[in-house]
Amino acid sequence: MNKTHMTWIVSLVLMAGVATFLLRPICANSQAASEAPPAAGKQQEGWLDDYEKAQANAKETGRPILVNFSGSDWCGWCIKLDKEVFAQAEFKTYAKDNLVLFNADFPRRTKLSEKVTRQNEKLAEELGVEGFPTVLLVEGDGAVIARTGYQPGGAKAYIEHLMSLLARRQKRVTSAAAAPPQDQAAERHSAPKVGAPAPEFTLQDFDGRTFTLSELTKTKGVLLWFTNLCGGCQAEIPVLLRLRSLYATKGIDIVAVSVLAEDRETVAAVIRKNKVTFPFLYDPKGAVTELYSGQYVPATCPLKNIYLIQKGGKIVWLSHLPGSDEKEVASQLDEITKEAGQ
Repeated sequence: MNKTHMTWIVSLVLMAGVATFLLRPICANSQAASEAPPAAGKQQEGWLDDYEKAQANAKETGRPILVNFSGSDWCGWCIKLDKEVFAQAEFKTYAKDNLVLFNADFPRRTKLSEKVTRQNEKLAEELGVEGFPTVLLVEGDGAVIARTGYQPGGAKAYIEHLMSLLARRQKRVTSAAAAPPQDQAAERHSAPKVGAPAPEFTLQDFDGRTFTLSELTKTKGVLLWFTNLCGGCQAEIPVLLRLRSLYATKGIDIVAVSVLAEDRETVAAVIRKNKVTFPFLYDPKGAVTELYSGQYVPATCPLKNIYLIQKGGKIVWLSHLPGSDEKEVASQLDEITKEAGQ
């Protein structure tokens, strides 16, 4: 090989190396974008955000409505469901001929219109939604056919799951066509409301110490957090630790309750990893969790899982964490301490 050939080969190698280096950020950004959650509040292709239009479409076509209650930009299980199922071509093809798709979104970082926000909140209450994601199959007349959520296995498995649920539809039509639809939401859990006394409970923490809510609220306010310790919840622990350090001297304590029933190992590991200093209570039978947030369903984030209880035991604010940012929670804590003159 002569000197000219060698120089030519070296030049090609150098050019390839430079091209690879320059393209790396583009590839990395493309991968990150593909793993990002769907745009919150944005009406995705094939999905409606107007429930009246969804009902009209269902009545016209005879198809059931798939109602997806989602926290699209903060709920980990919702993002997984969208990525693994709803965003897949196989699901889109199935849905086009068999379903009316309606998305009831509760985003954290994107503000929806007031009309859509009110609509989604009203639907969640009427349909007894207790966590995210909740997926309902509903008739055009409002009758609920089936209730489900995240399921592993991807689009194909989820389609099969939906088809098995829709088999109930034919039974309902043939056996109860003349019967008025039941108020299914009324039969489900009703969370405590702002202004109501916080339901009493006694639980132990993971060190065996006993905590009774009424004893705690005799002398202080309590920020009560029910958590399944998903990735989103764990990301909020540093926030709660900061808030506790700021408000402990102002008569507010933070108390967490695990909704993972008998699973002590997961909670203990999280407590150690995050150096949690606030009480973390163990609810082995799920009774207290159900009292506040409804029966825990795996792979969901409870709809209402954080309660601010003032001294004396009255609920003054409730929300979802993650779902409320640090500034919003701090604002509520400031309000309660101001009222208490602390």
